[in-house]
Amino acid sequence: MDYLKQVVCEDRLGIGAELEADMQRVIDTYECEWKRTIGDPQALRRFRHFVNSDRPDNRVLFVDERGQPRPARPAERAMIEAAV
Repeated sequence: MDYLKQVVCEDRLGIGAELEADMQRVIDTYECEWKRTIGDPQALRRFRHFVNSDRPDNRVLFVDERGQPRPARPAERAMIEAAV
């Protein structure tokens, strides 16, 4: 346990600066893939129901949850279809 404390807390192996530099490089180069995709019309075109058609899939039903749409669960889907 003492050795572990020396390695982690006291940087006995002398790799602390290298690990900090690696972590800073990750932080500096981070990019949200979803934000980049939403901002790129060419990439956004790939997110559609059918590759060979611009028509939506009418079998996919959505419900609102906390102010956001999400696909309906089977029980919710049955209720929606029964109401139509």
